[in-house]
Amino acid sequence: MNSYEHRYAEVAFCYINNIEPDSLDAAEFYRRSREFPSLLLQNGLRLAVAFYEAKSASGEASESVIKAAYANYLRYLAEALDREQLTSESLPGDSGEYRYLSRRALHAATWFKRYSETLLRQPES
Repeated sequence: MNSYEHRYAEVAFCYINNIEPDSLDAAEFYRRSREFPSLLLQNGLRLAVAFYEAKSASGEASESVIKAAYANYLRYLAEALDREQLTSESLPGDSGEYRYLSRRALHAATWFKRYSETLLRQPES
């Protein structure tokens, strides 16, 4: 039987390994995966997810790579957490379940960050 951590690591590796390390997609995903864990700790899961949802839906067509990075990050994180989707409306209202899911999301986000820092090149600022 695999642990949650094993599942998070598998899903993160699967998706990040399929991103071309030198691409613009990789640079944006690298940024998203580095910022999400601290955003989650500072603001909570609901606000972090709402922020990523808003960023993935707004903006100009020229920002499509950036919008896609936000949307893909939420989609991959949802899969790691065994959820159909990860939206601010789909999060549990019960505080116990919400805290548990937040803790699991932080652990999964940490795996995305680890693999991004290892497999993708750090973008130039």
